[in-house]
Amino acid sequence: IISVEMFYLITFLYLMHYSKPIVLILKSLVDLDILSQSMHSNWQAIRNESAHGIERKLSFEDESSLEKILDDSNFLEEVFFRLIFHIIGYTGEFYQFSQYGYPITSLKN
Repeated sequence: IISVEMFYLITFLYLMHYSKPIVLILKSLVDLDILSQSMHSNWQAIRNESAHGIERKLSFEDESSLEKILDDSNFLEEVFFRLIFHIIGYTGEFYQFSQYGYPITSLKN
């Protein structure tokens, strides 16, 4: 028997390319305090760009587009870590890659 949280994560990973189920799963993860509301909103924005074919070009001449790609990558990395930390039951300090300067914060049960 698996936990509800594990079920959400497995479903999340399995259905990553579907819009409606992901929104509901992420909302459940927010309700469980695994992700923040802002992470839910940011995920939807990134997902919408990807799902609707908005092309991202990596150009070192356009610093704002490069910064946006790096910010989104850091955000997704933190979401991934938070999900993994939840699965393995990790509590303690970690770097918040979604925040400038990567501040250290703590996870508690």
